[in-house]
Amino acid sequence: MQLKQKFIVVAVLATAIGSGAQAESLKDDAVLTKFVEWHLGFTTNAKQRDVDLAAKVEPRWGLSELRFQRIWHDREDGYWLYYETSQPDVRPDRNQIWRLYRNDLGALKIDSYNFKDLDAGLAFWGKGDDPKSFDAVDVSDLATIPGCNATYTWRADFERFVGANVHEECFTIGKSYLMQQIEISKAEDGTLVRKDWHTFYDEHGVAKQGAMYKQGTHGPTVHLYTERYELN
Repeated sequence: MQLKQKFIVVAVLATAIGSGAQAESLKDDAVLTKFVEWHLGFTTNAKQRDVDLAAKVEPRWGLSELRFQRIWHDREDGYWLYYETSQPDVRPDRNQIWRLYRNDLGALKIDSYNFKDLDAGLAFWGKGDDPKSFDAVDVSDLATIPGCNATYTWRADFERFVGANVHEECFTIGKSYLMQQIEISKAEDGTLVRKDWHTFYDEHGVAKQGAMYKQGTHGPTVHLYTERYELN
């Protein structure tokens, strides 16, 4: 019994120390901070879309807009962002809450959460600049698909963040799945650039028509940041 009680005490102390260390490392982790800062803002592929339209080439890139804003500033289990993506003919398109953190293995991670009640979630559309709007939201109101969460590394030699989800576990509809690769870097003029390769596969592992080119010679969707937001 004494050994058991001693074990419990040690376990409680270890948990408390670990939580404190996590909070401290969150504050002092310069790479994680950069990772979050390089997400925050509004980014669009309008320039890429316009080039294709002017050249009248196929496949044409549809207009895509992404917005990342910080919420839940007091949480110590990572940085939490509100994320929206829209298209001209689909407004609103999709919104989620993301958690950016470093896992126990030292990798940078993004866990993306959908609102369990999609209609209730869409009520937050356009409210990302008011973090208090999300105070009533609890993690229990959200759902994540672990297979869709991406792992990133900081490539200091190329000055960019490189992320991927390549385990064939990010299921979309039925047994169809999504594989993705992302790079976030800076252009020579200092503009942040986000490149997204997204390919959808059917249950037989065959790339779906209209998605395969995004992994091919036509390259990724290229989003340029036109707005940047402060971390705090």
